[in-house]
Amino acid sequence: MYEQEEPAVTAEEYSERADRVVRWLNARREVERRLREPLDGLPRERDETLSRMAEALQGAAQGLSTEGIAAWAGVSEEMLQGWLTRDSAFAAAMASARKLAEVHAGPPGEQITAAMIRVVVTAMGGGATWPEAARIAGIPYRRFRLLWRNNPALEALADAALRARGGRIPASAPRRQRRLAKAAAPKSYRLVRRDDALHAPLEGQTDQERPDRTDTA
Repeated sequence: MYEQEEPAVTAEEYSERADRVVRWLNARREVERRLREPLDGLPRERDETLSRMAEALQGAAQGLSTEGIAAWAGVSEEMLQGWLTRDSAFAAAMASARKLAEVHAGPPGEQITAAMIRVVVTAMGGGATWPEAARIAGIPYRRFRLLWRNNPALEALADAALRARGGRIPASAPRRQRRLAKAAAPKSYRLVRRDDALHAPLEGQTDQERPDRTDTA
């Protein structure tokens, strides 16, 4: 008995799926804010830092590179390195998370994973070209080119990430064009409550306002 073949996915269906994925990725910070509303209003700096640290550990456990981990957590690579330098508990947890990934998934970059694709999408939504996004995700350039070729699902995800930033900028566009587009994109802001923060405030944060940074370029 022959199994019935599933109908081919159309370009429109790939696009709709990709848009849902990007909306979910962009909505994560909003979900966190709404979950904190019953807890006396504004989030605390300590909570914000711990949340980003936890995400960094999750990225490490998925075998991402240092740059990819920073992108996963929505912080700069410099901030991540600062945490590792100043916080011995976080550094130990990071080492354990990396070991977990190595034992169960092999050395970083050995295979392309869904976590890497998520970083690619996030980075492209932040203004990176696809070669830059591949580097951030820890995917070798040639391997990413092979994956990109004739891959409508990946192309749909990249297009959705770029649309979410307010316009379709071709992946092959010059870096200057992408940076100008990124600079012109609207920024979102949120207030946080000052407290005895673990370390320095998240990148770009001032005394009154803290930008919700998820871009990685």
